[in-house]
Amino acid sequence: LDLTRRVVSVELRQSNVFYPETFEETFKVVIQAYSQSGDVAAQGHVKLAPKLCNISQAVCDLGDSKVEITIAWSVHVASNMFL
Repeated sequence: LDLTRRVVSVELRQSNVFYPETFEETFKVVIQAYSQSGDVAAQGHVKLAPKLCNISQAVCDLGDSKVEITIAWSVHVASNMFL
């Protein structure tokens, strides 16, 4: 089952931008499965360390199923200083 792609912008602490290996933040992905009545039937989550580029992959347990998550990271330039 392929799901719709979503784009999310997150801001990293400026002091860590030049040293990605020292990131203390984590990016938490939460997945919920709903029953026909609309109640949450199962929930799972994974935490990933942010990257400036490349991809991260993780597997999340969701009830009796496993969901593979792939995050593609890229930098959004917010200032001409970084060009």
